[in-house]
Amino acid sequence: MTNIVGNALKYSPEGGTVKIRIYRQNGGVQVSVSDQGIGIPKDQLPQMFSHFFRVDSPESKGIKGTGLGLWLTKHLIEGHGGRIWVESQYRHGSTFHFWIPLDANEYLDESGG
Repeated sequence: MTNIVGNALKYSPEGGTVKIRIYRQNGGVQVSVSDQGIGIPKDQLPQMFSHFFRVDSPESKGIKGTGLGLWLTKHLIEGHGGRIWVESQYRHGSTFHFWIPLDANEYLDESGG
């Protein structure tokens, strides 16, 4: 949660709004974090949760980061039986969603993953 909200704040313009929604859905809890930030070019969306990936756009130049935050977040969420995804419109903001089951044991297979 800290990483997703931190990114929303980091990539939003000063005075921009960040909205957080938390609600029950399909036996779990879904969280959505929306911003009015720089957005993500459509061709880069599939790579958002990759190891060391950072959005490459003129608007993201000078914004510091390692490209590990979303990758780590994805693995933590999936480790609890959840999933994460993003919707974005370049130059108009992004919404990151994640869902975690209320009882992770119901969603994990016998191998634990």
